[in-house]
Amino acid sequence: MDFQAVKRQLDECAPKPRHYRLMEIIEEHVHSNHLKPGQRLPSQRELISKLSISNATVDRAIRELTTRGIIYRKQGLGTFVADRTKSKPSTIAVLIPAYPGAPYDRDIVWNIEDAAHQAGYDVLFCNTEDDLSKIDSYLEKFFKKKVDGVIYVPAAISKGYYEENISRIRRLQAAGVEVVLCDRNFLNIPDAVLGFGLDCVYSDDVMGSMELVEHLLESGRKSVALISGPMDSNVENRIVGYRKAMAAHDSVSRGDLVRFIESYDPREIADIVDKLVKLPDKPDAIFAINDRIAEMVMNALMAKGVSIPQEIAVAGYDNYEMGQYLVSPLTSVDRNTHEMGRMAMKLLLEKISGERNTPRHIALPTKLVVRESSGGGYVGQKAKQMAIT
Repeated sequence: MDFQAVKRQLDECAPKPRHYRLMEIIEEHVHSNHLKPGQRLPSQRELISKLSISNATVDRAIRELTTRGIIYRKQGLGTFVADRTKSKPSTIAVLIPAYPGAPYDRDIVWNIEDAAHQAGYDVLFCNTEDDLSKIDSYLEKFFKKKVDGVIYVPAAISKGYYEENISRIRRLQAAGVEVVLCDRNFLNIPDAVLGFGLDCVYSDDVMGSMELVEHLLESGRKSVALISGPMDSNVENRIVGYRKAMAAHDSVSRGDLVRFIESYDPREIADIVDKLVKLPDKPDAIFAINDRIAEMVMNALMAKGVSIPQEIAVAGYDNYEMGQYLVSPLTSVDRNTHEMGRMAMKLLLEKISGERNTPRHIALPTKLVVRESSGGGYVGQKAKQMAIT
């Protein structure tokens, strides 16, 4: 590379951001065949020294070019020009759970697709319905297609959540497929995560549910019931947050107020609601572990003539769009799913390109969205100061 010529080009185009112009120059050298496929680029230190530019400028340009597939990194060896003429797989597969009438979060899906498209990858979305047999069939297709990487939302199953999902991720890794966990994770068993270097991006559901329950208690509610769905890591963390908030307010987390459902059958949820309202000391608030359950809880309460929120406040979790259009607009927790999808794709592209080999675990902050179903205003944010152990 002629450093003097490159430096002149950088100086001649001052109005443009220098990292962007450096990207253009390197890409021009690649397309003109001055930099040939497989050729090693000068090191970042050399580029900084010879071109008199900052480390941040060089680092940003290299990252962008790597994401675009113009260059690639080999750990410990350097950065090389990619062979764009070779026929290679350029597909990302995404395993997501969805059900009739309950599509998977569209913000996550849209932002995965958008980030993949910008990086030049096709995306194969596969709906697992939390069914392990469907996941197994998809894995066989991934192996045949030779996908570059997989964004994996673990299947929520009542037994063997960790073991069953981990075994399938090990199969992907054994085949040389990079994997990033999205939304649900295995951080409740750190040894499993550290054991095979998984990246994951997820919402801070412990803090989110703490803040939600605090809102209910500070709005004057004395007895908060919890209705939980089928178990996964998100559900576990929301239960932890519920119990922490109750304890911090010296409120008793009564066993008869915590209920678990086996499925999303409205009849099962109606039966649970019926039992809760018939308790001698019935709850004056219900925290549903997600918005889907919350809507069914509200329907069951209204069918029994229970006013919301005057008699019983209701809150959900996930902040699905439909919540604001219910008869009593639903108080919920927004999980920053827009950023979740974008970040999951970013982590996967970093692993595919060889940019790094150390795992990253990213917990996204949540936001309480107060609407009419919980009644009252939000007084404080003490949950944010509570110690999470």
